[in-house]
Amino acid sequence: MLSSSSVAGGSLAASPSGVRHGSNHSRWPSESEQCTFHGCYPRLFIIGTQKGATTSIFKALKTQGSACGAEFPETWPNLGPQVSDKEAHVFDMASSLWEKVLQRKSQYQELYTKQNCPTRHFVDGTPRYSRTPIAAARIPELLPSHWVPQLRFLMSIREPIARDLSWFNHRLSAKARAQPYAMRQRAHALRSASSSTSIQPISLPDDAFCAVPNASPEFPTYEAEVFCRKQELNDCLALGARQRLSRAEGALPTERASQRHPEESAEEASDAARLVDFQWCLQEVWPNWDNHNSSRDVLKGKRFESPVLAWGIYLPQIRAFIKSAKVPRSQLLVLSFERLVTEPKDSLKRVTQFYGLPEMADNTLPHTNTQDGEHKVDVISCESRSVLQRLYGEWNQMLERGLRVDRNKGLSPPEEPVFHGFKFEVPCEDKERAVGIEWYGELPS
Repeated sequence: MLSSSSVAGGSLAASPSGVRHGSNHSRWPSESEQCTFHGCYPRLFIIGTQKGATTSIFKALKTQGSACGAEFPETWPNLGPQVSDKEAHVFDMASSLWEKVLQRKSQYQELYTKQNCPTRHFVDGTPRYSRTPIAAARIPELLPSHWVPQLRFLMSIREPIARDLSWFNHRLSAKARAQPYAMRQRAHALRSASSSTSIQPISLPDDAFCAVPNASPEFPTYEAEVFCRKQELNDCLALGARQRLSRAEGALPTERASQRHPEESAEEASDAARLVDFQWCLQEVWPNWDNHNSSRDVLKGKRFESPVLAWGIYLPQIRAFIKSAKVPRSQLLVLSFERLVTEPKDSLKRVTQFYGLPEMADNTLPHTNTQDGEHKVDVISCESRSVLQRLYGEWNQMLERGLRVDRNKGLSPPEEPVFHGFKFEVPCEDKERAVGIEWYGELPS
């Protein structure tokens, strides 16, 4: 177990400003509290971020520990390739499907049964929950009020440029597998495959890429995608600010200046204004986004998720999630991806202690979801990196300040280490280049 006297790299001890309000892990809730004859409620959640080692964390908890995922009956309304034992995709499902779940709430419990997991250490590890604005508000709508205080949420945060590049490569891999056979055959005509594993086609969402339509045989460059997505986010934030001001919502959710430290007054007011504009973008502008608002004619219909580059803007997600889910900050543990990768033993101990689980025997983090292929970008253009650094710079500073405030006020869980900012930088050159790894798979003859 982690020592409360530890100070290196982020202590679990109380901060000098006051007592840390940690979660009560003295006992796991009883079966009668967690379960009915339909099944059980999951207590543990991994809510994000996408490409932030969420699958690795889940697999470590499942294979090295005592945690379990979901098992789906054939009657489940949201069956599809997106669901798995790790990712239930309950709180982020389409509204029409969500209404079906609300008609019989016990359906959620049926995914988690004691017969399949005697420990009752159930985990819902859907990383879309943190970035989908409606997801958190649905939690108290579906779960009984007595169970919400028992919930524990984990959010892994990754350096935003590295996270976005990893997601871009994930989509490139999907696009390659989604292309018609003849197109793939021409692309790989000069290449001999050495494996018997076939490349399975998959479908892509309408907004998989911003710079090119899904139907195009062309693969976008990361630089083109960055500029398109940046314009998309800038337009949304600008319209969000204008709508907020036009509706006379000028008051910001901050303390009065007289109640703040003089040196923090302007900084906190600026942070609060940006947070409000971000929420207006996500809640008022983006869901009704149409083609004439976009820099490219690729966005169609009602938008359900936030703009892609917004996924790496973490503090607004943290603030919105705990507010909408109606839980205190002490029920949400924030860990950096860098710490998980470089200090897995310490990080996973913090996770199990926060979750109230027995310590894992190994405490190693498995490598998962690597995306290899001839289009994979491993070095981006320095111009792309500069654009994204300017975009994320102030948001990253705001994140560091916000997490520090939470810690100093005793709001964050005691297992949460001090966050000293993102240190990793994606490598860049004058022009981006792909890693050039061949597909592992044989095209059918």
